[in-house]
Order: sequence, then structure tokens, then C-alpha cells
Amino acid sequence: TISEFWQGSNKDDLEFLFNNIEKNNSKILTNLLVQNLIQFINTPKIYSQEEFDKIRVQTLIKLGHKKQAVIFLNSINTYDSNKQFYDMIKLNYHFSINDLTEACSFKEVFNEKIKDNNNLVLKINIFCSFLENKIEEADFLNALLIDIDEDEYFQKIYYNLRNQVNESVEFDSKSFSNDALALYSAMLRIGNLPLNEKLLEYDPINLSLPIILSPASDISLRLRSAHTAYFLDLFNSESLSALYQSVDFNIKQLNNSSDSIKKFKNNPEMGMALL
Repeated sequence: TISEFWQGSNKDDLEFLFNNIEKNNSKILTNLLVQNLIQFINTPKIYSQEEFDKIRVQTLIKLGHKKQAVIFLNSINTYDSNKQFYDMIKLNYHFSINDLTEACSFKEVFNEKIKDNNNLVLKINIFCSFLENKIEEADFLNALLIDIDEDEYFQKIYYNLRNQVNESVEFDSKSFSNDALALYSAMLRIGNLPLNEKLLEYDPINLSLPIILSPASDISLRLRSAHTAYFLDLFNSESLSALYQSVDFNIKQLNNSSDSIKKFKNNPEMGMALL
């Protein structure tokens, strides 16, 4: 039966599947995979229940379905076996969907023994203290962070928030932490600061719409996010058309549209907006 197909698979096949599976453009295939990862099915004999549950959560995240991953891990009875790993997934998810009250409340589950090579918990404490208007506490914690961390991107965002500076934070030119991308997204949105392409790559399902709705973000990125959201069924054609019409092309670009189109060869979203 369909519920037994995981159990009957051999180790080489499963490891090949889980190691090589990637996001794909087939909604049917992706939905089929997601459905069969979250079902309560018999675990393959080569894995323990906690091992297989963790693999399923990791695969759901790899496919970009963080919400389903969080729903699934909240329902399993092996949560405590990988508690630190699951807690971090939930915390990052709260930041991705901009549920800051829940995120700052949930961070209290972490203890001093957590393995945190990128000082993510300290950065979260700084941001949450800032949100709670505990500015002196946030500044003190940030002073501690500066001594042990080289995350220039976090420092620039925090500086802008702390000083109410509304200017772009260049991403590529600064050191950053991949583990903090969800946190960055929340900090940037609180300050109405421009979002970046790295965030769209990190979590297109939860961050494409915030990028579209961010007037401070580059219009090319907003259009790219709109196309991503459209293919994810998060954004309809009427809204996409309205965004196209909001692009501010100059007279020269409009009067010489044939030449202008050629310049957008590597930026098809802008070319479509021009058309």
C-alpha cells in the first residue's frame, strides 16, 4: 500500500533521494512529496523514528515548505530528541513571517548550553530588547557582540534602527551569517529598509510578498519577487499587472522601446513591465 512505500525502500535509494532532492518547478511533484513526508507512516527499518522525523523536517525545509515543516514537527513525539534543532527552525519561522511577539517570547526556550557558533541567540536578544524599548540593554548586549562577532550586516542594520537612519544597507559588500537571514528580514522590515535578493532565495514563500510590498526595495527585485510569488500562487495576474504599471520608465526608454528591451535581456521582469 502507499503507506508502506517508505518502509520498503532500501538505504541507498533513500539516501540518494534525500541528498539530491531540490526545489523544482513542478507543483504536482512537490505537493506529492510534501504530502508523503508529513503523513504518519511506517518508518524505514534502517532509521529510528527520531532519525526519520528529522530527515523529513530537513527535506520539507529544503523544498521551501517551512510552514509544513513547523506544523509537522509540532505534531511528532520525538521532538525532544532534536529539540535544539527544531526550536531554531520554529524561531526562524516566526521571524520569517514577522511574528515578532511570538519570536521574542519563544527565544526564552533557549538556554546557555545551546550550540550557537554564529551568536544568533545574542543577536536575537539585542533585537528583541530594542523592540521592547530597552535601548541601554540592547546597546550593552551589542557591545558584547562586537567583541566576538564579525557580522557587519547585522551591525549596519542595528545602527540604522538605533539611529532611525533610512538608507540602503549594501549586502554583498559586508560579512553576514546565513543563520541570521530570517532575523535580518524582520529587522529590515521594522525599519522600512530595503530588502535584498538573498532573502528571496532564502524563503520565497514567506518573503516574496514583503519584498513586493516594500517601496524601499529595488524595483527589479520587487518584480522578480512578484514573478516568484505568481508561480507560487501567492500573487495574481491583476496585481502583477498593476506592479508592472508602477515602474517609472523615462521618456527615452519608452520612446525607444526596441532598444530598451535589449538592455533588459538579463532582467526579463523589467522587460515585461516595459512591454
